[in-house]
Amino acid sequence: MPQKRRDFKHRLTGKSTALATEKLTHGPIKQGWILCLQSIASKDITNACTTLRLVVTGHGYDHLFREQASPSANTLYWTTEPLYLIPGEKLEVHFIGTTSGDLLEAHLTGFMEEAS
Repeated sequence: MPQKRRDFKHRLTGKSTALATEKLTHGPIKQGWILCLQSIASKDITNACTTLRLVVTGHGYDHLFREQASPSANTLYWTTEPLYLIPGEKLEVHFIGTTSGDLLEAHLTGFMEEAS
């Protein structure tokens, strides 16, 4: 039986509060599927934050994937290195050192594939 593959495009949005780290989250990945993210693009639209991190969770610890120190305001930061998420995993985009009220955004692009 051929595997099913679906195009995947998803936008995460949020607004910062008074927390030290704001998180935009996608997942967990459902049983029977694998998500291949081919591009992850993120930005703090309003102000510069201290650090931008891409993190995979679901293993009992934060598995760090990428980090950008001192990202500028309203500037898109991205990675095109593929990231595969398996059932139970989540992708978190961490915005560290935001200003309360900042508009946060992440764009996820790739495909979902039925696990064999």
